[in-house]
Formats: sequence, C-alpha cells, structure tokens
Amino acid sequence: ATWIDQHVNFYRENVKRTEGDVGAPSPRNVTFTGFDFFWIRGQGMATTVLLHNRMLSGKPTAQEIHERLSEYYKDEYFVQVAPFGGDEPVIFAGTLAGTNFLRLIVCGHEEQTTVTALFDNLGKGASGAAVQNMNLMLGFDEKTGLGL
Repeated sequence: ATWIDQHVNFYRENVKRTEGDVGAPSPRNVTFTGFDFFWIRGQGMATTVLLHNRMLSGKPTAQEIHERLSEYYKDEYFVQVAPFGGDEPVIFAGTLAGTNFLRLIVCGHEEQTTVTALFDNLGKGASGAAVQNMNLMLGFDEKTGLGL
C-alpha cells in the first residue's frame, strides 16, 4: 500500500471505531459521523465532514448552516464560503494550491449536511498559519508575506 492509502485507511478505521462508540443520539454524542480526505499529488486537500442535523443545537437545515457560515466568515479575507451546493460541478483538491485561502462548500438537506474544506495543505497548513498569526500579533496586515 502507498503512503496515502495507509493514511486513508487509518482515518477510515478510526471513523468506524468512533461510529461504533457513539451509541444513541444525545447532546453529549459526537455530531459528525465521519470524514474523508482526498489528496492529489503535490499540493491541495479536500476534507469533508458529514453532519447529522438532528444532533446539532436547533436542528438546522443544510441551508441554515450555510447561511451561518457565510455570515460568520463574511469579513475574513482568507476564508471563502461558496454558494450553497458549490459553484463547480466537481470538487478538485488542488483548486487552492499555492494560496493561503480556505474555501468551504456546504451541501445537504434538512437531515444531513456535508461541509467540505478546500485548502493548500502546505500553504494554509502550519507554516501559513504561523505567518498569518505572527502578522496579527505584531499588528501587520494579515496578508503580509503570504502567497496569494
């Protein structure tokens, strides 16, 4: 198995184990049931979380979750929330390669929601976050020194 296959299998096995431990729905149980990631050669990552809306406070629909995320991130330069359902027919993990951006795509209906985060795992990863946080702590524009 390749390095990627080993990591994908590790995450899948842990998700299965977590799902088995969750038990009956309650406010104390985990509100997501799984995730997967897809990595293309080079840079870029797409991480998806599946939410069971009935387990979330207020039991929001996917559309309401999208609206809340859009409102929350509306003034954040490096975070983009795509229109509900996305604006491309296919999600490509490498869409944001070479950038410090994070793009959220929300899909679903009344009972389930998927939230996919697209980002450059090298740019928006630890190194990009470190530069962005340093800029904020020192009072610089948060974009200073980051590949846009």
